[in-house]
Amino acid sequence: MPDKINACIAGLGRAGNFHLRSLQSSDLFDLKYIADPAQSPADQPSVTVLPTLDDALADPALDAVIVSSPTEYHYDQI
Repeated sequence: MPDKINACIAGLGRAGNFHLRSLQSSDLFDLKYIADPAQSPADQPSVTVLPTLDDALADPALDAVIVSSPTEYHYDQI
């Protein structure tokens, strides 16, 4: 089996929580980061919580980002 896909979720609202559950139930992904200024590390103890997406993008091992922030931020994040 190939290596897992190192992923980040940008935004952990309604859609982000859906993606969180999906990634956590998949053997294909390793969720490395949640980028959301409204989350604290205590909210998600098994994942590194970051205040900005830029912090996650600085990791050269990151393979994928799921953009699930509010729609008004999608363009800048993509």
